[in-house]
Amino acid sequence: FWLKSLHIVPAMSVMMTTPVARAALPATYGGFPSYPQVAGGFGYGAAGFGGMGMGMGYPTIDPARVEEMKAAQAGQIVEQAQAIKARVGHMSEHQCMLIDARTDAEIQSLTAQINARREQSKMQVTQGTQQRAFAVDQRQVQSTSQVEQQALAMAGMASQAHFGMGFAGVDPARVEEMKAAQVGQIVEQAQAIKAQLSQAQEHQCMVIDTRADQEIQVLVGQLNARREQSKMQANLGGQQQAWAVDQRQAQSTTQLEQQAMAMAAQARQQETMRSAMGSYVPPVGGFGMGGMF
Repeated sequence: FWLKSLHIVPAMSVMMTTPVARAALPATYGGFPSYPQVAGGFGYGAAGFGGMGMGMGYPTIDPARVEEMKAAQAGQIVEQAQAIKARVGHMSEHQCMLIDARTDAEIQSLTAQINARREQSKMQVTQGTQQRAFAVDQRQVQSTSQVEQQALAMAGMASQAHFGMGFAGVDPARVEEMKAAQVGQIVEQAQAIKAQLSQAQEHQCMVIDTRADQEIQVLVGQLNARREQSKMQANLGGQQQAWAVDQRQAQSTTQLEQQAMAMAAQARQQETMRSAMGSYVPPVGGFGMGGMF
């Protein structure tokens, strides 16, 4: 805060000051305005002793008032510095929140894309397995139909042999037994093939899941590392700005202390001058002795 000039009043009076204006805090997180410097001192520049006669009254500097004003302005400097640093801290927290929100949204979006690609790949594997299983079923039906036709043909030959025609060595029961055995083998083989297809499908889906999970893990790790780096930079920038505020606060406080010390020295000088004037005895003019005799 700028210290206004203190007006001089006659001796033994209290120094008066003009109202102290508050500087507005910065509105953005960017650069801070230069810290208020104490310019103008305590207002005694025009009240020096050079132009005043020894017999005239001295302008009074009140040391208590000087100390009071110094303490008030030092408190205002500290208050403003704390307000600026609090604003810096809030902005750093806000930036970190934005970084977290942006990173979380990016992770969610990219994870959804990877999962969508995962499901599409698994669907393609499932469709391929279903197509192969359907082809196995078709071959099973064809093979079973062939066996049925052969069995029917053999049964027809056995029937003709019963009436004295065809081959007499064909046993219908044996034909039915062989048919049932071959059909069972066809069914068993088809089931084994479809089981292998199902296992292959499960294995491929596991590989797809593992690859997608690894991709998500790597992606999340990279994004979180970038998140922490960005937050570290934001916090470091806030710390640097807070350090700059502390430096400007120290400079302004030092200037204020120096000016208060100068005014205290002037007050002591004034007191010394007043003491000297109070103890001064002017010489008494004598009568000449030469003309009386």
